[in-house]
Amino acid sequence: PQGGSGSASPAPSPGHSPASSFRRRRSSQGGGSGGAPGKLSLRLRVMPPLSRGSGAAGAQRELSRIVRSLRASHLRRLVVPPVAEGGSHVLHAIAQSCPPGLEELQAVGVRCRDPAARALASAVPLLRHLLILHLRQNRLGPGGAVTVAEGMRAHPRLADISLAQNDIGPAGATAVARALATCARVQRVDLSMNRIGPEGARALGETLFSLPLLKVLVLDTNAVGDDGIALLAPALPAAAAAPSANGAAVGSPALEDLALRDNGLTDAGADTLARVLPSLPGLASLDLSLNRLADAGAAALASACAALPALSYLGLNHNHIGDRGATALSRWVRGARALETLGLGDNHVRDTGVKALAHAAQHQPSHALRTLHLANNSFADAGAIALAETLSSSPADIRELRIHGNDVGARGARALAAALPKAPSLQLLSAEHNAMGEDACELLRAAWSGPPGGLVVDAGRGLPGARGCGSAAAPSSLPFGGAGGGGTKPATRVPPPLRRVSFAGTNYEVQVTAQHQQQRQATGIPGGQGGGSGDSSGVLTTPASPLHLLLARW
Repeated sequence: PQGGSGSASPAPSPGHSPASSFRRRRSSQGGGSGGAPGKLSLRLRVMPPLSRGSGAAGAQRELSRIVRSLRASHLRRLVVPPVAEGGSHVLHAIAQSCPPGLEELQAVGVRCRDPAARALASAVPLLRHLLILHLRQNRLGPGGAVTVAEGMRAHPRLADISLAQNDIGPAGATAVARALATCARVQRVDLSMNRIGPEGARALGETLFSLPLLKVLVLDTNAVGDDGIALLAPALPAAAAAPSANGAAVGSPALEDLALRDNGLTDAGADTLARVLPSLPGLASLDLSLNRLADAGAAALASACAALPALSYLGLNHNHIGDRGATALSRWVRGARALETLGLGDNHVRDTGVKALAHAAQHQPSHALRTLHLANNSFADAGAIALAETLSSSPADIRELRIHGNDVGARGARALAAALPKAPSLQLLSAEHNAMGEDACELLRAAWSGPPGGLVVDAGRGLPGARGCGSAAAPSSLPFGGAGGGGTKPATRVPPPLRRVSFAGTNYEVQVTAQHQQQRQATGIPGGQGGGSGDSSGVLTTPASPLHLLLARW
């Protein structure tokens, strides 16, 4: 903006040397052009290349000029999206020119190095009103985390801090935890995917006593293990006790969301956590997916969850829970008035466990259960029939049922089809990769009255894209097991052209063309083995990586 006119500068042309453009928005507050300016939001779109030759310095100067031009304004929110190169220059420019009234700074996927982190850390104390600091996916490392932590110490008003996916390690986590002790107003902390280990968990445990307002704690994929949970869990009740006016804890619930996915927890860790869960009466979401919990751990958690009246989400997907664990959970589900989502996908639950869960959902007093995830287990027709009875019971109000990847046959599919007209609230039924057969699949399709794409079924088990009668919804799981060797696979129909595959933040662009179809034949993918005209089947007959197998499949 020039001269405070209130109009945004035109976007640079493709040939323009400055590698940035921005968009400014005025909130409805302070609406008119003659009134006081309202809150502004600046979003930088940084275009490559930024770090090649003299262009990097010019881009940094341009970014500084843009941000400095709004320095005296009421800028409150600044968002920098991911950039492949030159992230350090972006953060340097922001650090040099940030408006002092900034309340929210997000720099996600900028991939800066330690010098840029130090520059940003030096600017953080100057942002006196900063409330939200998100620096996810920036490769800060331990050194960068230490410098950012130094800047955090000057901001007791910080409420939301995310340093996820920065590989800060135990040393960085310890520095951040000590800095958090000065941020008594923080409500959300996300340190996921940083490999903090038990040492980092210990440092966080020592800090939680200083965070009485903490509502959300996300520590996914950190290799915390049972030892780390033993160090962290005793401090969790302190985070659930909000302070009174004189600073004393009054025990009102604060901690609402606890995420500990993919941390190598076993039944011992679950037992340790279960001992403190009754001290978190306000906990609404608990996610322990992608761990190694078995029946004993599930039973311990079920007993503890009975003391959590507000718990609405329990995630136990990708564990080793069998019928005994599912039966123990069913006893809790029967009396869980707030439970809306239960995730038990990718476990070892058979018909006995599924029947216990279905019966509990049918008799839940509040009938609050909306989502039941039982995909990739080991139950068959008996479990599916029990679920069909729950769907057809008038009090039950399940909206989403995932049972794909099991052993449900035609009998279970027919029971589900008969129950669908009595379950008008069902929005999603994912039942592909079972053994239903074409006729039962057609019955399900005919009985479905939910939204288009809400029914996902196929005739038989196999890799995604198997020939069936399901809707055009994308497959919900990608099983790779057993696809690397020889053997004959059922004929399949080629799915629609694939445009993008995303694995862990890395995008592979693929466009299916006639040339790719020729390459499929050249790499040993057989065509149309009994699948009808135009069909292509099968898998590679030579060893290949899972990614290669998936892309060749498409």
